[in-house]
Amino acid sequence: MSREAKPISANYDFAVESVPVYIKHQGEFIRTGDWANQRQDTGARVGITSDKYGIVQNGNLLRMVKETFGNMKLGDYEEKTFVCDEGKRFYGQFDFPNQLRAASPVVGDDVSLRLTVRNSYDRSCRANVAIGMMRLVCTNGMTSLRKAADLNVRHSSTVSIASIRDGLKSAVGMFDQSVKDLATMRNRKISHDQGVLILNNLAQKAYLTETLKDSVEMVWNSPREEDKERNIYNLYNACTQHLTHVAGSRFEYSGKRSDACLKALFRVASEGKFFDSMIIPVEKKAKVVKS
Repeated sequence: MSREAKPISANYDFAVESVPVYIKHQGEFIRTGDWANQRQDTGARVGITSDKYGIVQNGNLLRMVKETFGNMKLGDYEEKTFVCDEGKRFYGQFDFPNQLRAASPVVGDDVSLRLTVRNSYDRSCRANVAIGMMRLVCTNGMTSLRKAADLNVRHSSTVSIASIRDGLKSAVGMFDQSVKDLATMRNRKISHDQGVLILNNLAQKAYLTETLKDSVEMVWNSPREEDKERNIYNLYNACTQHLTHVAGSRFEYSGKRSDACLKALFRVASEGKFFDSMIIPVEKKAKVVKS
C-alpha cells in the first residue's frame, strides 16, 4: 500500500452516535458546544457537528436502498461496499449487469449501469447516489458527467422510502445520457501521438499525476483489441483501465482522478479551443543537478 493510501474496509454496518465535546481548562472539563460523531464499535471520532445534525446510519440507508431496488425492476445486482478513513465516509457500489447499453460500434463493447450510494459522518457529502458505468470487456469502472442525485435525505434520523425512490429514479434516468457522452468522445478522432500529448497536458494541468500519466500512457501504447482505434473515448478507456486497478487500494483517490479525467477529456472532445490547447507539446522541467 502506498504511503498516501488510507485503509479501506467493507464493514459499514456500525452504529454512530453524537456525543458532546469537552475541553480541559484550568483542571476542569468544559463543554465546547460541538458534538462528535463517534463509532460505537471502535470509539473512533468520525466527524464534528452541531446539535442540529442528525445521523443517517449506513446500515439503515443501505437496507432501504436495496428495498427500493426490488421495486424498480432493474434486475439482479452485484454489490461492493467501501468504508474510508476509519468510517468517516461510506460508498455502496451496485452493478446491474442486465442494464446494458452499447458504448461503441465494436461488437461486445457494452457498458452496464452502476449506482454508487454515498453517505458521510464528517459532513463531506449528503446522502446521495452517483451514476456510473462498468465497461464489460475489461470490467473498467467509468464515472459520469451527470451530477449525483440527492436522495433528499437531510442528515436527520428520519429517512423515507419515497425520498430514496425518487433519488434513485433520477440517477437511473441519467444513464442513457451518460452513454451519449461517451459517443461524443468516441467521435473525436486523434492520432496516437496526439493522445500522448493530451496525457502530458493532463499531467501538466494536474488532472493526473506524473506517475499516473506514465502508467496510463503504457496502456495507450499497448491497447486491447477493442481500443485500437485512436479517439478520445479510447484514451479515456486507457485512463479507467489503470485507475480501476488503483481503486483496489485507493478507492476515493481513483474515483476523483477518473472524474477529473472524464471532465477534461469530454472538453477535449467537444471544445475546439480546448482541444488545441491540449495537443501543445509540454516543456519538460529542467532537473536541478546538485554539485
